[in-house]
Amino acid sequence: MTKENVSYLQKEKMTNVSLIRFISTILIFVFHVLFATTLIAHQYFPFRFAVQIFLFISGFLYAGKIIKDLKSFYSRNFVKILVPVLIMIFIYFSIFGVLSACGVVGSLRQMLENGGLFTTLGHLWFVFAILLCYLLTPMIEYCARFFVDKEQGLKKNKAVLFLVLLCAFSIINIVLGFFGAQMVLLAYIAGYFFRKIYPKILNNKKLFIFISLLCFLIFSALFYVVSNHILLSEELRFGIKEFLVFFVGVSFSVFLLLALEFLNNRPTKIERFLNHTDYYSYPFYLCHHVFLVGQGGLIMIGLTKWLWVDIFLVFLASLVFSIIVGMLSKKLVPHVNKIGKFLKSNKNN
Repeated sequence: MTKENVSYLQKEKMTNVSLIRFISTILIFVFHVLFATTLIAHQYFPFRFAVQIFLFISGFLYAGKIIKDLKSFYSRNFVKILVPVLIMIFIYFSIFGVLSACGVVGSLRQMLENGGLFTTLGHLWFVFAILLCYLLTPMIEYCARFFVDKEQGLKKNKAVLFLVLLCAFSIINIVLGFFGAQMVLLAYIAGYFFRKIYPKILNNKKLFIFISLLCFLIFSALFYVVSNHILLSEELRFGIKEFLVFFVGVSFSVFLLLALEFLNNRPTKIERFLNHTDYYSYPFYLCHHVFLVGQGGLIMIGLTKWLWVDIFLVFLASLVFSIIVGMLSKKLVPHVNKIGKFLKSNKNN
């Protein structure tokens, strides 16, 4: 690895990673649009791999951070995740309450009674999944040190145990049909471990090419399988599908990372744009769903007689809403952290 690559790898925010996160955000939006409309409704499922990309990249980034203080790590990251959620929910119900004749409290009660709240805000399962990932990060780091060496990559004497545990976890997921948080957590762990062996891959040209081609072939083959519902057993259909989608997302993430590294794709002109998208991608995820599914006057699908116009309006409204939530979060998060430090210092005194 060249000195340039070393310094690039050590950056907390890498342009290539920001670009991949931006791509995953767009794919998540596409997935939810397909889910909320009749537009190719039977083929929306493959785009679930976008969530896997998002979590893989998060794991990749957090593997490069040093956790000095566990309490500080948890409080900082939990505040960063939860503050935008609370702001989004507050603004949503404020607007919804104004548009509804029942008012804010009445609208909330009505949505709780008929299940509309869980439909509209059902995408917030992801928040709990990412919090679980952060909660388990110190344990994942401990496992990574046990299995991976910085110089050699995966330790040879631990490789068999690592593969056995991976296969066991995979079989359990397929047989029991696990999905959602479990597979998302696995994507985060995959990104975390991949970051640990990333320097070795960059140093070995043959390994670099082999992994790049392998991931491209895996992604292409599995995406075709998932898209066309080519499955081994109808009884295990959903469990297998979720498992395949996981591999689609991880292989695509690895391929993109290595492909962009090969192309040396670090254009300074779009770095500022990517920094903005990097910060607002999470608020965009939180906000876009309320304009697509659920209840209330904010749903924009069916607003006009042209579906593509509706989709554009959803995107525009989501963008504006996410910028507002992001800007407010940017202001509030430091103050919340200061309050936490003040309470901590008073407790110590």
